[in-house]
Amino acid sequence: MATMTDSKDNQPQVKVVYEDCLPCKLTGAVAFTGIGGYLMYEASKLDVSLVRRRNGLRVIGLGFVALAAYRLYR
Repeated sequence: MATMTDSKDNQPQVKVVYEDCLPCKLTGAVAFTGIGGYLMYEASKLDVSLVRRRNGLRVIGLGFVALAAYRLYR
């Protein structure tokens, strides 16, 4: 039985690298910073007795700010 080969197998593969435009990076960074700032602001409004919840919101807020920095400089 004869086998057929695909002509695409012999062609070199081209890897496409996607890069965001500057306005897209800025929009993403501002959005993540806003979310992080909002979470940290809401954490500061919680009662002092809710220490774990306050710290949790602060950590998540700082995580969003870190994502903003990553998004901007990636």
